[in-house]
Amino acid sequence: MNKKMIKSNSNKEPFKIVDSSQPANDLIDKVYSYYNEMPIAWGRYFTTGYPVEYSHNLENNTLHENNIKLLPIARHTNHVGGSYSQGVTDAKQGVNDLFSTFTVNYWKSQGSEFFFFLDVEGNVSGSNGSISEEYYRGWSETLISYSKEKSENSVTILPCVYANYHDNTTFSILIKGEITCYGLWIARYHSSPEKWPSWNENFAVPKLIQNSSIPVFLRQYASGEQVNEEFDLDQTNPNIIGFKERFLNKLILPPSSNIS
Repeated sequence: MNKKMIKSNSNKEPFKIVDSSQPANDLIDKVYSYYNEMPIAWGRYFTTGYPVEYSHNLENNTLHENNIKLLPIARHTNHVGGSYSQGVTDAKQGVNDLFSTFTVNYWKSQGSEFFFFLDVEGNVSGSNGSISEEYYRGWSETLISYSKEKSENSVTILPCVYANYHDNTTFSILIKGEITCYGLWIARYHSSPEKWPSWNENFAVPKLIQNSSIPVFLRQYASGEQVNEEFDLDQTNPNIIGFKERFLNKLILPPSSNIS
C-alpha cells in the first residue's frame, strides 16, 4: 500500500507521528484511516523482543514505500533508575541492535547523526520510575562513544529522552549543564483527546524545560487506549526552527528491502 501523503504545513501546525508496540505493517491501514494521511515518522521499540521490537523483515518495506521515517525507542524502562554500569551495558546493547538492524553503511548513506529516545516512565502508575543521574550518564556517554567506535567515527547515535510531563525528577537531572540530552519527547494527554489538537506550548513543555537548552521535539497527546486504537498519537513541535535539519534528518528511512 502506498497512500498519497497529505503533509501538514510545518510553518503553521505540527506534523503527525504515531508510535506502537506492534509492527507497522499490521497497523498502517488503521493509521491512514484514522488520519486520512500518513504520519511522517513511526516510533518503534528496540532492545526488547518480538513483536514489541521493530522487525525489519516485516516493516522495512511498509515504512519505506510510504516515506515514513523510523523513530527508534530504547526500551530499558525497568533499568533507568539504576547504576552507571547498567547504563553502559544498555547503551552498548542498543547500539548493537541498531547496527544489526541496518548496516553501518546504510546509516552512513542517510547521514552521520541519529536520535535514540530512552523510554522513561516516571510518574506513571505502575512504572519503575524516573532516571537516576548515574544511569543516564552511563547510557548517554556510552551511546555516543560506542556508536562512534562501532562505525569508525562515521555514525553517532545521539541520546534523547521520552518522559512524562510531570516527571520533574528526570527533568532536574537532564537540565544539569554537564548532562547530554539532544531532545525530548513529552507525554501529556488531554482527558478527552481530540483527533488533532492544536499545539499549546505551556501544556506540552514542562516548566523546568521551558528555560533550558533542551528542545522538546514532540508530544504524545493520546494513548491508543484513549482513542480505541492500537497506536499512540503524537505531534511535533511547530515552534522548532529548522525542524527538518534538527529532527527529521536525524531519523532513518528504512530500506525497501533487507540490507546485508
